[in-house]
Amino acid sequence: MIEGKFMIENIEILDRYLGPVYRLGDWDKKLEGCFSTLNDQSEVINFIHDQFTKNADKYAKMYTNYDYFDWLIKNSLMKIKINKELNLQILDLGSGSGNTIFPLLKHFPLSTIIGSDLSLDLLYRLKQNIDELSLKSNIILLQLNAEKLNFLDDSFDLITGGAILHHLFHPEKTIEGCFNILKKDGSAIFYEPFEEGNMILCYIYETIINDDKCEINRRTKEFLKQMVGGIVTNTKARNYMGRRVYFDKTSKEIRYNDFSNCKSLNGKE
Repeated sequence: MIEGKFMIENIEILDRYLGPVYRLGDWDKKLEGCFSTLNDQSEVINFIHDQFTKNADKYAKMYTNYDYFDWLIKNSLMKIKINKELNLQILDLGSGSGNTIFPLLKHFPLSTIIGSDLSLDLLYRLKQNIDELSLKSNIILLQLNAEKLNFLDDSFDLITGGAILHHLFHPEKTIEGCFNILKKDGSAIFYEPFEEGNMILCYIYETIINDDKCEINRRTKEFLKQMVGGIVTNTKARNYMGRRVYFDKTSKEIRYNDFSNCKSLNGKE
């Protein structure tokens, strides 16, 4: 357990987290410069399995593809109104070894970016990758449970997640959390493998969504329905309570890759 005496101070964006944030370097020197929202690491095994912990290196080698995610993010940013020249507050969920982080650092050199993951093994690997490229000026590495986005409302201009939602027990909590912590006109973009080759995952999501016992509020259920049903190409923006939701996919994505949909939530109008 990481004791409360390691709680950090004077990092503005992390001050917006509604709870203690800890210096991981005081617990394990190899994680110097990384932070955590957890005071008990036993929580981790309740949410992730060995693929992301003791087998993290193998996982990273199999799925790391910076160029592909750079292409995805570049195309997504063309569809939302966001000024890359400003000092924005960006949260990346499920950062892993950096598939989404390095493109974000490239496209938002003036912004503050939080790279987050629940796995300390993946967070450490991401730290190593960042250290090798000396990219420390605007990146914060945070151990964070994506189902517990306990930040103050209106904290972030942009939230991203590459292939994370389908790993979560309750992705609806993550979507709802995004609605809450996005700033006015903010956006959330998720990339998920929901094309024809992953119809089992689609079926599981549809079963959960249609279960009357599943307590999901209306706007989150609508988003999940449209995400799973996002096989339609280039759908128009969907609106719910001032929050725009749109999907996009291209034939290139379907033909060459396993991430067919780009889903974007725009923040409060």
